[in-house]
Parts: sequence; structure tokens; C-alpha cells
Amino acid sequence: MNGLLLQPPVLPVPQQGVVARSYRQHQVEGAGPLQGILLVYDTAMGGCARQDLARTLEALSVLRGALDFSQGGEIAVQLQSLYLYCEEKVRQRKFDECGQILRELRSAWAQCAGGPAPNAARVTSSW
Repeated sequence: MNGLLLQPPVLPVPQQGVVARSYRQHQVEGAGPLQGILLVYDTAMGGCARQDLARTLEALSVLRGALDFSQGGEIAVQLQSLYLYCEEKVRQRKFDECGQILRELRSAWAQCAGGPAPNAARVTSSW
């Protein structure tokens, strides 16, 4: 998961310097499991915002791979269905529909973590 989160986006971003990359690396390395999932959601939503097929699909794959069916039960099954649906929509270039689903899911996860809901700055960030 760290590799995906540390990769720069395919589209260039204005002057992402050494300090920004270093901050991002520390953020990813210091993230707990729930914070890591939130970072993957941010990456997937950013991919949708930039209509980056490969990055969005990779992030969705990471989210599916993080599911624990033995612990998550029916919720894990439902999340898997949503992630697969999002993958289908992204392949159809319906990034907005996928992005909306991901924003709602990320918001629910953020509430579990006690963290912030997504905002425009986060979704369109270089992450």
C-alpha cells in the first residue's frame, strides 16, 4: 500500500518539492491501519478527480485487498461489491459516480476514526 501512496500522480503537479514529498512519506509511514485506509480513499478520489484510470483502479484494488472477510462479515462483502461496482464505473469512464461513492464511504470511515471528512483540497491534492 505504501508504494501507491508515495507515487506521484501521473499528471504533473505544481512544484511538489522535497519537503512535500518528505511530509507525505512520514504521513504514510506513520499511519495506523485506519488512517492508511483513509489515505487510500484519498488517493482513489484524487484519481477520480483527475480521471486517472490506472491510479484509481490500483487504489480500489488496494481497498479490496484490505478487506478481512473473517472479521468484517457482511460489511466486508458489501464493501467488496461497492469497490467492484466502482471499478466497473471507472472502466466506463464514469469517474464522477465512483468519486461520489468513495466520498461517502471515506466519510463513514473518517467518522469511525474520529477524523475529518473529505474536502475539496484533499480530493484534488497531489496525493
